[in-house]
Amino acid sequence: MKLKIADTLKNIKGEYILSGDGKNPENKASLGEICIEALMRETQADAAAPSNLKVKRWLLSKKIQKALDDKLEFVDIPAGDVDLIKDRMSKTFPVSIMGPCFEAMGECLEEV
Repeated sequence: MKLKIADTLKNIKGEYILSGDGKNPENKASLGEICIEALMRETQADAAAPSNLKVKRWLLSKKIQKALDDKLEFVDIPAGDVDLIKDRMSKTFPVSIMGPCFEAMGECLEEV
């Protein structure tokens, strides 16, 4: 699956989500940056996770970071790994971040 990692994200008001300290309007958060952060964040449950899963998260983060460093717009990631990223997002970010990321990944969000 191709992820458009260069996409900048907007909040529910249509304003750009900012990375870093959130104060510099030039630092617009990209889908790639949020994917990396979701993969790198730890939850309490991660303490007991097997090392191969942690290494997988590390390698996915490196792949996305390399694509961002190379100024690529897309990165090709297997569907199972995209599911892992989505799962990590849902566990480590509030809905205000997760929602725009899922929309950017083309996830069909049903209307309530």
